[in-house]
Amino acid sequence: MYLATLLLLALQAPAAAPCPSAPWASQPQPRFEDHFQPVSVRLDLSRWVEGGAEKVKVDGFFQEGPWAGNPHRPVDHSRYGEHELRVRDQQGQLLYSRAFSSLFAEWRTTEEALAGKPRLFQESLRFPRPKQPVTLELVTRDRKGGETLVWSYSYLGRLDGLTPKAPGVAVLDLHRGDADPTQNLDILLVADGYDASQQAKLRADLRRFADALLAAPAFAAHRDQVSIRALAYATDGSGPAEPRKKLKGGSRVGATFNTFGSERYLTVGDDRALQHLAALAPQDTLVVLVNTARYGGAGIFRSWAVFPSDNDFDDYVFIHEFGHSFGGLGDEYYSSSVAYNEFYPKGFEPWEPNITALLDGPDSAKWDALLDEGVPVPTPERPEFSSSTGVFEGAGYSARGLYRPALDCIMFSKKVQGFCKVCGCALEWMIMEEVSQDVR
Repeated sequence: MYLATLLLLALQAPAAAPCPSAPWASQPQPRFEDHFQPVSVRLDLSRWVEGGAEKVKVDGFFQEGPWAGNPHRPVDHSRYGEHELRVRDQQGQLLYSRAFSSLFAEWRTTEEALAGKPRLFQESLRFPRPKQPVTLELVTRDRKGGETLVWSYSYLGRLDGLTPKAPGVAVLDLHRGDADPTQNLDILLVADGYDASQQAKLRADLRRFADALLAAPAFAAHRDQVSIRALAYATDGSGPAEPRKKLKGGSRVGATFNTFGSERYLTVGDDRALQHLAALAPQDTLVVLVNTARYGGAGIFRSWAVFPSDNDFDDYVFIHEFGHSFGGLGDEYYSSSVAYNEFYPKGFEPWEPNITALLDGPDSAKWDALLDEGVPVPTPERPEFSSSTGVFEGAGYSARGLYRPALDCIMFSKKVQGFCKVCGCALEWMIMEEVSQDVR
């Protein structure tokens, strides 16, 4: 029923005004072919905090398949996310970068981390294989805008092996774009927690969610440049783990509720296992479909999105969490409990494109070019502005001091609706990063 409503809304929606170019779209780019082979290298890392400082350990470099990223956009100028992987040549020129967020960064704002309790996180980062020796850098950005170089490594082409095969895992084509992976947005769905008796359900669920994504206007407009693939396999047992109920589940990637003590926070607990599977297909963005009827999910920018298969709000959770993981969108609600402490410190501007602190006054909203004419800033929550793009107070888990672009949006409330104009344009910018052939 929910999917049918989404499809109907997409068909009835009026044509949206064109989005302006991304704020960083005109930045120069190096020539990919001068510096890289079109092959993907996966860097496995372990990360932890020691003595208040972030620590990094290399666990290995693995060659995967062909590079799926856009060769016309090797350097990421968005400045989104809490981290950035950078690749520099021996003269210091930036050749490649990729901004992202992590579960590790979220953990650092929890009571457990603030109390100094240790925890190890495993992550995997991908970059195109360099033709010459390079320096790899990992930079962390704090919520106050400062940058710290937490790791630097002279990479001479080391490979610890090829990514091993994964027996019993099928790669399914759910929708194929017209171009090759370097010019498509390649979405990879991983169906997890389905036992051998649930494989027909697995395929039906994958089809349903692929259709839901393609029905969203931002993706419907680019469906010829979007490819959706899926990984299907049988697990020993069904569903995710639920620690509070002492249920182990049957997840192959450690999918679990109760992350950081939050009852509804459904995340991937074994990122290394997930990334091992993800090497089987081209991917620009990764989504995990978990076989459960319980409400919950997660979306971490350029890491992964996780959502349930059978909840009454599963389509909503999928699109909402995908907004986080692919578009870098922030939560606009402010009345639900979360596991974080001061996720957005007062006096600093959030990096997310749909949240602002208006630090420099009413004219400083980052979506100023998209504001509707005649709408006051800040925008009062009155009926005449219910469909307007404005600057409404209340966002990012705070009722005061942070602002969102619309009175309502799928990033704000749990009901059948689409993205507001600002969120839609943020998604458009990310799509263009993956498919644009405009050479700068």
